[in-house]
Amino acid sequence: MLVAARDLPAGGRLAPGDLREQLLPTDLVPDRAITDTARAAGAVLAGPMAVGEVLTSTRVLGPGLLVGAPSDTLAVAVPVSDPAILGSLHPGDQVRILALGTGAVVAAGTVLVAQPPSSEAVGFGADPGGQGRLLAAVDEAGAAALAAAGGPSGVSVGFVIALLGPDTRALGPSLKSPKPLSNG
Repeated sequence: MLVAARDLPAGGRLAPGDLREQLLPTDLVPDRAITDTARAAGAVLAGPMAVGEVLTSTRVLGPGLLVGAPSDTLAVAVPVSDPAILGSLHPGDQVRILALGTGAVVAAGTVLVAQPPSSEAVGFGADPGGQGRLLAAVDEAGAAALAAAGGPSGVSVGFVIALLGPDTRALGPSLKSPKPLSNG
């Protein structure tokens, strides 16, 4: 099987030297382990990998990224108004995506990839300006609301990302878009 040869960042494209082969007893091999080096070559990591961690299909972008999610779940790129939040987000975190200016809840989702700003701007999710990006799993209604909130040109200055606390995460991985919060 293949394991990380060193700590690897989220959004990184796997290259020679990033992985090494390791023998493990059959009962310790994860169900979705990737064992073919050709399949792993060039794959993009959905989250960071620690040295020695087994590479599985759920750790790379592609069909495995949404394994176990409801059938109406979509992966969407979410522009953020303040990229400083990206360093605090981790795959699996539950977030609310709010419209800049109004604070209206546009969608709720689960973080798939959060790549903080980087001066190097390489790998999936990085833009040429090095602002970082957020890839989130949302339901179809949330994806449509995000697209509509992006404006007629489809370009938004970004959304405010609200990280939900541990008590909220304990309620389950619901990806359904919530109703906007009222101030009353």
